[in-house]
Amino acid sequence: MKYLSKLFFEKIKNNCDKNISFIDEVAAVLDINYDAAYRRINNKTTLSLEDAIKLANHFNISLDIFLKKNLSENKIIVKDSKNISSFTEIESYYKNILNNIIPFKSRGDVHITYSARDIPLFYFNRDELFSKFKIFTTLYLTNKDFPRKNIHFNVFNPPASLLHAAKQFGDIYYNFDITEIWNDNILDSTINQILYFYEIQLISYSTAIKLCNKLVKIIKQVEIDSFSSIRNNKFKSKFYLYNSISLMLNNNVIITSKNKKVALSQYALGKHFIIEDQNFIKQYEVFINNSIELATLLSKTGIKERLLFFKPKYRAIEKAKQRIELIRQFPI
Repeated sequence: MKYLSKLFFEKIKNNCDKNISFIDEVAAVLDINYDAAYRRINNKTTLSLEDAIKLANHFNISLDIFLKKNLSENKIIVKDSKNISSFTEIESYYKNILNNIIPFKSRGDVHITYSARDIPLFYFNRDELFSKFKIFTTLYLTNKDFPRKNIHFNVFNPPASLLHAAKQFGDIYYNFDITEIWNDNILDSTINQILYFYEIQLISYSTAIKLCNKLVKIIKQVEIDSFSSIRNNKFKSKFYLYNSISLMLNNNVIITSKNKKVALSQYALGKHFIIEDQNFIKQYEVFINNSIELATLLSKTGIKERLLFFKPKYRAIEKAKQRIELIRQFPI
């Protein structure tokens, strides 16, 4: 029993913010004094099942890993995000992510690593039209009743509080030091969304062209920033953009500081697991770092390599604009 108690406290200590006293945090969770917490951590007082559950919930530890037959198995506990099929749920989605990242906000040592299958959402949320379009797309894909209503984008009006939460999300993410890993298919999803809604006549010609032009603007700023590895923001945040042809990109995010790490793992549109198991995150970081060694850091490449990376993206947007113009002249 003492072995299991020791193993339990070693496990939860790994998930404790290193900037906070472990004994103090245990005492706060159990609502006991420092000495009582110390005795439990050091096996001088038996830990009750009720207290173990409180600690497991607080530190996101699964108790079943301590069953004898499962001690050799690798298990972690994750928190699932909620559904996002309504204005309220989408707003809650943004606020939940903000709640996970705001504790890092005041720490100057924070770094984000973003394995981007699609252009990271925070780029779009900094622009009101694109933010509104992404909300429109999300509802269309997650709410089975939304497509039946045949709502045109011109009359689509998300609540001001939702647009504010989306903008706040975009601005906070944009101001952190960040490493992003892209590949040649980074624009496919967004371009296909614009073309799809234009073809079924739920966005107008002018809106479709505006979205394409805004997409060009986003890529142009990324291109400029990637040359210097410095963001064009008031903090002059560090920005490292990698071109990867070997890594399977999946919109996973790791938020790192010297005291704590959190991983967000997307598994469906707007749905993600929140992982705080520090051993798992360390293993995933090793995987990412090994993959980055095979990728190209664009700030360290020559002009030719950067042009070969960005020019096809501008061409893809231009082809989308040409298709929009063709559909306008020759409706499907």
